[in-house]
Amino acid sequence: MVFLGRILRSARATPGRQWIGKHRKAKKVSGHSIGNAQKWKTLQARNELVLARPFLSQCEENGSAVEKKAKLREEQRTSRLLARATTKSTSSEMIERLKRTL
Repeated sequence: MVFLGRILRSARATPGRQWIGKHRKAKKVSGHSIGNAQKWKTLQARNELVLARPFLSQCEENGSAVEKKAKLREEQRTSRLLARATTKSTSSEMIERLKRTL
């Protein structure tokens, strides 16, 4: 009650952090703030509508990446085989290298 009397008697600003806490200053509601609140509510409603519907059907969701993964696996397999084939050398090539070093 004392705090309320202090506010009513003087036009002094509220001390400390004005917008939070037990003795916070009440914000004035203007037409602009009401319009902003309405815009925010409509935006939230639109977002909820969009998020309520799935982007893919259940069938599309289950089989969407199967082909891509299979193709990627095949490419990785072929690249590994090519890497092994280029690094392996025949026994005659090994013997020739040994002769050069000795």
